Amino acid sequence: METTNSNGGVYKIQWGKRLSERFDPLLNDPRSPVTWYRRLKGYHAEALHGYDPVLDVAIGTGNFIGDLLNDGHEIVYGIDKNPSAIRILKQRHRKEIAEGKVIVRVADAHEIPHVDGTFGGVNNLISINFFQDSVKHIAETYRVIREGGRLVVSGPLRDWDANRMNAEMEGEVQEYLKRHEKGPEDPEWKEYKDLLLAFGTHLLECKHRWSISNFDSDEIEKMLRDAGYGRVKVKTGKGIGCGVEYLAVADKLPPKPFLDLSGIGEKVSEIFSANGK
Repeated sequence: METTNSNGGVYKIQWGKRLSERFDPLLNDPRSPVTWYRRLKGYHAEALHGYDPVLDVAIGTGNFIGDLLNDGHEIVYGIDKNPSAIRILKQRHRKEIAEGKVIVRVADAHEIPHVDGTFGGVNNLISINFFQDSVKHIAETYRVIREGGRLVVSGPLRDWDANRMNAEMEGEVQEYLKRHEKGPEDPEWKEYKDLLLAFGTHLLECKHRWSISNFDSDEIEKMLRDAGYGRVKVKTGKGIGCGVEYLAVADKLPPKPFLDLSGIGEKVSEIFSANGK
């Protein structure tokens, strides 16, 4: 059985489940060498602090849910186009869902199923470049964010290459397994190798199928301003010490009050007349 995921790629549900089971711990385990990902999540959480309710777009299997709840958000909403990812998320976060702290649904990031001005904050963690129409998605975030609300978005490296990324991740996986006292001869290492190969093939398919264009910091800033965001701050991944191209924070400011200029000519005449001119 195959399904379309949040970035438009296609993969088998069982493979997606195995990938999540293996690589989610690699990304989130404090002992893991993949420190940039946890650092990036921290930046996102800090920027979204106090902006409620919050929506996590392309929420996947829920790697960011714990960060948001721990930061004080009472409810985390999430959408993802991939029903397999949502199924895994619901299994992992049964307790939070039962308590009403997590509300997720299968939905398209280009058509967010919420009314205008629903959210105080919207999160997009290194997934925007994989959408078929990033401009439309940004417009949707602007629609569902209330005045005074905030969008936080990060994007993958502009010179991203799936094969090179796989080579880097292979080294990180080796280090991770060593820290768990597992060597290359362990059966678990072979499974990681197989998953890395499948993951790289999947990413390359996405890149070629959808002609993915990775934006730089100037491009994402322009896209955000064009959508209507009044205050935009962008930092490069190098500037924040993370393996991403940029981290952008965009605020939806209330419209400026209308300046009524009617009758200004008469008032100017009165001033001049009063001065005897």
